[in-house]
Amino acid sequence: MRFKIIAKHKWVSDVVITESVERVDGMICRFTATILGYQNWKLYEGIVYDNTLLVVDLIEKTKEIRERIKNNDESVFHEKTRLPNQE
Repeated sequence: MRFKIIAKHKWVSDVVITESVERVDGMICRFTATILGYQNWKLYEGIVYDNTLLVVDLIEKTKEIRERIKNNDESVFHEKTRLPNQE
C-alpha cells in the first residue's frame, strides 16, 4: 500500500503526528509519530470510525511514549506501540 501525507499535527509538545491516507481509495488511514526526534512510531492503521476517540487515544499514547523515553526506559523501543483497530 502507498500512503499520501495529508496532515501533520502538533497536539503534544515534542511530538509530531503524521496523518496519511491510502492513495488508492482513501479509506485506510495511518498515523505515525516523531517523538523527541525518534521517527516512525506506527500508532494506528485502519479505517477511522470515530475521529474524536482516535485523537484522544493518539494523544494519550504519544504522551506515554514520550514520558518513558524521557525517563530512560529503553524497553519502549522494543514494544509494539500500535493502538487496536476501531470497530
